[in-house]
Amino acid sequence: MAGQTGRSSDLYRALSSSLNPHQTIDEEFEDTEDTKQFSFTLRKSLRKELATKANECDMTMRSYILLALRDKGLDVTDRDLLDRRK
Repeated sequence: MAGQTGRSSDLYRALSSSLNPHQTIDEEFEDTEDTKQFSFTLRKSLRKELATKANECDMTMRSYILLALRDKGLDVTDRDLLDRRK
């Protein structure tokens, strides 16, 4: 992901800024598939490194991980990358 940091953060910013500021993501993009929460345990130092890398790209850790999964061939859509916090 190191070579794609700039491109990925540009994509993330473009997606985030394309929303109407008065609409929530849920209003803008209706879910077509159920979602499931997923969590896992990391070493404290690895979590800190992940937070730092994501912050350097102006991304959430969630979006940073999803981009890595996309790079590995999983079907991660642009909509999946949006910050879903209200």
